[in-house]
Amino acid sequence: NIVSLCWSHDSKFIYYLLYRKDIYRFDVTTGETKVVKKLCSNDTYATIEASADGQYLIGEKINYSMKYVNGAATGQIFKNSSIYLIDPNTMEESKVEL
Repeated sequence: NIVSLCWSHDSKFIYYLLYRKDIYRFDVTTGETKVVKKLCSNDTYATIEASADGQYLIGEKINYSMKYVNGAATGQIFKNSSIYLIDPNTMEESKVEL
C-alpha cells in the first residue's frame, strides 16, 4: 500500500512511503529496495516529495496522540501535522518552523 512516492533529483532512486510507516528507496539501476527510515506508530509521514534542488526530501509528518483524563483514555485522538526536511544521505530530519 504505497501512499506517496517521488523521484530523486538525479532520477537514480524512487522514494516511497509504504503503509505510512517507513520510507523506502528503490534503486532504479540495481532494482534493490531498502528501508531507509523506520517510523514508529505515533509518527508517520503522509506525503514525501523531492526538493527542486535535490538536497532534501520534504515530508508532511503526522503525530497522533490519545487524550487521557485521570489516566484513562477517552478515545479522542489528536492529529498534529508538521513539515520536515529529510537529508536523503543521512535520513536526518529537520522540522520546518512555519
